[in-house]
Amino acid sequence: SKPKMDWVEINYDETFKKESKGGTIGVIARDSERRAIDGLGKEFLVDNAFMAKANVVKEGLMFVVNNRWMNVVIEIDAKGVIDEFQMFEKLENYFCLL
Repeated sequence: SKPKMDWVEINYDETFKKESKGGTIGVIARDSERRAIDGLGKEFLVDNAFMAKANVVKEGLMFVVNNRWMNVVIEIDAKGVIDEFQMFEKLENYFCLL
């Protein structure tokens, strides 16, 4: 769906190649008519897919801040990042019990 008038929609995604520990991110900003108004692409090195996903979240948010957009809708498949954080929290609680 289109963002409201005077809002910006941000979509971003990443790739990760285990063999090279390399990844890419792509970020695109669209106006209320879904026209592309800005974009960003970067390559990076990370150790795993989780770090690649976390990197795209960080870069996407920095993209918003750097453009000084106040009314923003962000669309991303961040379920993997949330699941990983919850797993680490469970492990931390488990080790605190030991």
